[in-house]
This record gives sequence, C-alpha cells and structure tokens, in this order.
Amino acid sequence: RYERLREQMISWDGQELMAPIVISLGAREKEAANSGESRLAELGISFAVTEEGIAITSVPEVLVGSDGLEDFLHDLLIELASAPDGAEESCATMLPSCVRVEARSKPTRD
Repeated sequence: RYERLREQMISWDGQELMAPIVISLGAREKEAANSGESRLAELGISFAVTEEGIAITSVPEVLVGSDGLEDFLHDLLIELASAPDGAEESCATMLPSCVRVEARSKPTRD
C-alpha cells in the first residue's frame, strides 16, 4: 500500500501547524502515541505530550485543513495500539481507510 501511495505522488512530509491542535486521548491512545512516535513521524505527524493527551505540531500535507483530522488521528492511534508488539509494519500500511481515500483524491503541490 505504501508503494502505491508513493506511486500516486502523495506527500507525507510534515507540514508545521501555525498553532498546535490539542487532542484529548485515553490512556491506551496516549501510550500508543508515545511508543509509536517514530512510526507517526514516518507520516509527518509530530506532537508534544500534554496532561490530557497530545498537542499536534505537524501533520502530513495531504491532511492539512482536513475536517476529519482529529478522527483520523484517533483511528491511527487505535491501529497502533492494536498492532502486535515488535511489529515492523510500516505505519503507512496501517493508515485508516478514510485517509487512503482522501489521499487518492487530493493532489500534491510540486
């Protein structure tokens, strides 16, 4: 799937946000974010941990301005939390189907 996304010229480079997006997380999601930080970075997602969850500081360009960004992040963290320990699966192959569809329909800038 990742190769297919690359072939479609989707940019997963992180786009710095002007203001962080604070997302409240449950304990399981917060642990998934902490343990999956490098996998999330593969997708251009960076964050800082807060008391109530995380403050997203960058997201992939393909998701900038997306109305479903918070839902996407929750879905992705649930996928990370559900992955077997030590799984080497690329985060891009774990993308929730909602972003796969959005990514196919959104062109990148050159």
